[in-house]
Amino acid sequence: VAGPSIGTQFQWINGRSSSSKSFTYVLIPKREGQFTIDAVEVRVGNRVYKTQPIQIRVTSAPQGSSPKRQRPFSPFDPFEG
Repeated sequence: VAGPSIGTQFQWINGRSSSSKSFTYVLIPKREGQFTIDAVEVRVGNRVYKTQPIQIRVTSAPQGSSPKRQRPFSPFDPFEG
């Protein structure tokens, strides 16, 4: 696993503020197979948020294909064209 890459967003709409934070992880598989990513707990103030476990299946890439690296789009990224 690579990461996390952390993003934070703040908004003001009609005089009201809101904010959000995102955590992005990149999975780099070492072998093929069926795997479970365990639940993750996040504490925000006095509240605890918990994800559900995620089932993934890792397969080999088709011949002649190359992996594509995708990044989340950010309007504040100076390298976005």
